[in-house]
Amino acid sequence: MGIRYYAYPVDADLIEVAKSSPRSFLGDDPLMDAWGPLDKRPPMLYLDKCWSELQLLLGGDSSSPNRPAFQLVEGNVVHVPGGWISHIAVLDPAQVVEIAKDLSVITQGQVRAKLTATRAFEFRDDLDEEFRYVIQYLRDAVTFTTSHCSATMTRNSIRGS
Repeated sequence: MGIRYYAYPVDADLIEVAKSSPRSFLGDDPLMDAWGPLDKRPPMLYLDKCWSELQLLLGGDSSSPNRPAFQLVEGNVVHVPGGWISHIAVLDPAQVVEIAKDLSVITQGQVRAKLTATRAFEFRDDLDEEFRYVIQYLRDAVTFTTSHCSATMTRNSIRGS
């Protein structure tokens, strides 16, 4: 079990509709959208369970503010008795442009330094594998946000298996 992250592009002219009804812009089965047959996958960003690591990487601390790209992974799933409430947000085109620019300048060295400093992987056996995991999803986020700079995005974090 873990929190899986999904984001779908939305045409910029539909942003107000997406803001008033964001669930209607999410896939019915996001995991199948991410893992299903290639020819049936919709455009989307799938970050698997890398949500918390990306929050650590992009989030600020007492000495620095959140990076602009933090908007991509901001928010948390709320656990309630018998389940959870997904976090859903809509990002407008200007935010997506800002996120894409910020993500594109993050280096592998910065990823390693930030995640080591925050002790995100303190109890993991294979740190190099964990860094590769985060870097791969960071690259996917760069590719997705760069290619969808003129679109809005609905993003959803849900708890899944």
